[in-house]
Amino acid sequence: TQKPFVGMKPEDIDRYSLTRALRSQLSGNTLDGLEREIHDDLDRSMPNKAEGVWIPSDVLFTRARRDLSVGTFGQGGALVQTDVSSTVIELLRNKSICFRMGAVYLDGLQGNLAVPRQTGATTVQAVSEGGQLNESDPTLDQVPLSPHRVGVTTTYTRQLMLQSSPSLEAWLRDDLVAQLALKWDYLMLQGAGANDEPRGILNTPGVGSIVFGGSATYAKAIAFETALAVLNADVGTLCYATTPAVKAAWKLIARTLTGATVLTSEPLWQNWPGGGGDGLVNGYRAASTNQILNNGVMFGHFKDLVFGLWGNGTDWIVNPYSRDTEGKIRVTGNSYVDVAVRHAQSFC
Repeated sequence: TQKPFVGMKPEDIDRYSLTRALRSQLSGNTLDGLEREIHDDLDRSMPNKAEGVWIPSDVLFTRARRDLSVGTFGQGGALVQTDVSSTVIELLRNKSICFRMGAVYLDGLQGNLAVPRQTGATTVQAVSEGGQLNESDPTLDQVPLSPHRVGVTTTYTRQLMLQSSPSLEAWLRDDLVAQLALKWDYLMLQGAGANDEPRGILNTPGVGSIVFGGSATYAKAIAFETALAVLNADVGTLCYATTPAVKAAWKLIARTLTGATVLTSEPLWQNWPGGGGDGLVNGYRAASTNQILNNGVMFGHFKDLVFGLWGNGTDWIVNPYSRDTEGKIRVTGNSYVDVAVRHAQSFC
């Protein structure tokens, strides 16, 4: 079943406390309040119970391994009151784009998933009035998805938990879940399909390619559209995705057709009417992110990009024992995900 997320209201996302959820495991107290309600709802939908506590994807997408200690300012001491501000200056992170561009999100998965895909059609024939029609059948294959473990872990001291200001709540949540969400986005774009990584768009066999052979031109931008059109894949809401450096370069390139003698004042990359920093290239929405490596450019139908999540969220485990002699607590979040491209021809 396709679900965008659990469906938490914005005010409930703000009220949700990762720190309370973690402390309940650490102290052995019963999880209660909103955190208990969300955990129970997710746990009831799964055949296997969580090892720790379920954190819903709603929290994940609205808010790495590091050791945090009170004695080191840059690793947690900055959060111990003498007096500490109620907020923490956020890290500048890459932008995630896949879901914004239309990628399909499937959650609540249990077993391996195989999506049937038609690869061929029946053959229509013209014959004489009494001629014999040759039988033909459509052909099918499957697009498989199976879980890959993608997780994050961090260690902090018991003293930090006791002494820290409320800003620890937002800081822990933002750092852990934002990095996990960015990893998901990266895997969708260019997961290797090896070394336990799901396979993203860039490494999917059959995805087309355009070689610039020099500076970008308007004709080359149009070539992306043509590459999909000749394969009948120019359907739906198509989008470009590239890097900030390419975005900057395309803002300085005029939309001049090959052989044209008159220059236009319109750049290749124009402003997207919807705002938000996106652009408009060849009439299609365009996004930029540092998630894409080597100044590559992608174009395609992002609704043909499928992201699968096993369970309804990320399983968070608090371990106060493995490093107890150091007075440290380890928090680990595990997600089980996969990526699939429904039609390789939908991307270039």
